[in-house]
Amino acid sequence: MTNDQATHLPGFAGDLFLRLAAEGRLVLEPGVADETIAALERTLREVRNRLQILGTASNPGHETTGRLEEAAIELPKYIDALRRARRGAPEDPNRTRPPAAGGRTLDH
Repeated sequence: MTNDQATHLPGFAGDLFLRLAAEGRLVLEPGVADETIAALERTLREVRNRLQILGTASNPGHETTGRLEEAAIELPKYIDALRRARRGAPEDPNRTRPPAAGGRTLDH
């Protein structure tokens, strides 16, 4: 990959995360998801605060402001995707369920 190609790579993948979560291919343990969501929500608040301080109208086209604006759009996508991923993959009726405590399957 050339340096020119690297500079044109997107910095965020919110739409990809949403698609993976919707397909059930992004799955997180509830505790991990909750911690990550909380961290992203704190980050989003900070991004919004910084944008307010910078005043986007007084800094049009400024690189930092542009990245913060992009983050303000993309971070909610990540949060939504992780909320979906927390619920896990859609149930597959053909999937074998793991045995519950005592060696019995969850289906019985």
